[in-house]
Amino acid sequence: MANRLRRSFRRTQEQAQCAPDSVTRAIGAYRDREQRWRDADAKQRERIVRDECAWRVIGRLVGVGGLAVGAFTVASPALAAMWALVALRLLKPVKEELRQASSYRSTGTSDERPYSF
Repeated sequence: MANRLRRSFRRTQEQAQCAPDSVTRAIGAYRDREQRWRDADAKQRERIVRDECAWRVIGRLVGVGGLAVGAFTVASPALAAMWALVALRLLKPVKEELRQASSYRSTGTSDERPYSF
């Protein structure tokens, strides 16, 4: 039992040490996105648009999950109903946003404006 706990603790420590590196890389990629847009050809720009849309959708789903958990743990039924309606309103534009992002076609010109930022 003690060995299992030690191994689990070590694994958790290793994962915690890896997390700051991945967060730092993600922040760096976010900062460099305008440069990536300028350097990208048409296919890469379409990929950038789809990736950014996917991250926005993931963010919305996390927010909706938080609202759903809050709605089910709140004592007031009126407040729970309000949070549920807000969660539904957050999810409503996802379908259209995904449709627009997947139908985006880049021209590949150097003066093309970024699609989503």
